[in-house]
Amino acid sequence: MTHETQLPPHIIDGIKALFDGGVAIARAEDVFTIRQSRPQGHVTAVLDTLRRIEMVRVLSRQPGRMLDLDVAAIVVYIVDPASRLAGWQSGAGRRRRC
Repeated sequence: MTHETQLPPHIIDGIKALFDGGVAIARAEDVFTIRQSRPQGHVTAVLDTLRRIEMVRVLSRQPGRMLDLDVAAIVVYIVDPASRLAGWQSGAGRRRRC
């Protein structure tokens, strides 16, 4: 393989390791850094609706971490009610707290 490519030797060694069942990197955090995370369209739509109906202001007039967590819990429940993050799990025709 090395004679057919102009890739550096360490790249070739990494590819060979992958073919042998190895890993290229041990942890993604060692290579990648998240600079900014943006919500997807459906999450943005729910957030915009909550702001438009002033639900965020009803929850708390003071911004802060607890308000952010409350809003996030509402959004995840609306976007994916079956999610364990939503805090509810359906079972036997009823809803119960996880």
